Amino acid sequence: QGMTDASARTRLQREMVPAPTPCPLPRRTTRRSLVPLLALVLCPHLPAAPFSPANTQDIGFRLSSPRFPPRVETGEVPGHMLFLEVSADLVQWSETARFYERIHPFAQEPIPLQGHRYHRVRITPADAADGWVTQLRLASPRFFAPGGAGALPTIKFSFLLSTPWQVYFQDTVRYPFHFDFARAHVPGYATIPAAEFYRQSLYPGAAQRMVVGTVMKAPRAGVLEAGIEITGATAFPASAVALWVDRVRKHLAADPSWRIFYLPSPEQRAETEANLAAFTAFGIEVSHLERWASLPSPP
Repeated sequence: QGMTDASARTRLQREMVPAPTPCPLPRRTTRRSLVPLLALVLCPHLPAAPFSPANTQDIGFRLSSPRFPPRVETGEVPGHMLFLEVSADLVQWSETARFYERIHPFAQEPIPLQGHRYHRVRITPADAADGWVTQLRLASPRFFAPGGAGALPTIKFSFLLSTPWQVYFQDTVRYPFHFDFARAHVPGYATIPAAEFYRQSLYPGAAQRMVVGTVMKAPRAGVLEAGIEITGATAFPASAVALWVDRVRKHLAADPSWRIFYLPSPEQRAETEANLAAFTAFGIEVSHLERWASLPSPP
């Protein structure tokens, strides 16, 4: 279905933009894949302006891998948000993911088993109202709560168990708490009481609907390490946590020199240590926050 919980600003911009004429498929940007046809439609519209060749730019939108599931990517668009949209008929479009400045190779899910699906990227200038992204660039400070004075740069994330491919990395300066972000942006959570939100996110069992956690970066500049923590009031099964960590890890954009760890919280530590094989099966390195406490002081 795609993400439809856009901000009021974005909704107003859409209302101001006249309906664009059908966007032509640009030369050498349409690729065929095995799924059975994935047409990449390069049609980024600038806000509050009608579509025309003058306000369309080549951002290198392409299919980066024809293997299943296919991956899309773009070049750099500094200072802009990129919205990946999907359509079955080139008329009705739905947002499925959003990015800051660039789409690194990204596997679009879920993949339809039949029929055609078309993609386009819409770009708008980034501003303080942009509350989240689907893919997190570890090298960028954008959306992170800054570190300093011994604190770690951190960003909160969440996803619904019913749509685990839609990971929300929230602007943690604007929304320091999962609950406030969920009420503002997650479909179906606008009026959820705090107690019910915590019941659905912090406890294992039939009532759980959401996974919440934090991505942290090493506190010292130049140390290319990050950690994923799953938040819970009690231990979740290690087999489930390994799946969740792998899901979040796949939405992190970083060059190969970065090391990404699972950092179990105190509530998860005993369960994790008793079931390390569950993480090894996914190639997940398990560590602890103490690894960064022993870093030498900068010169």
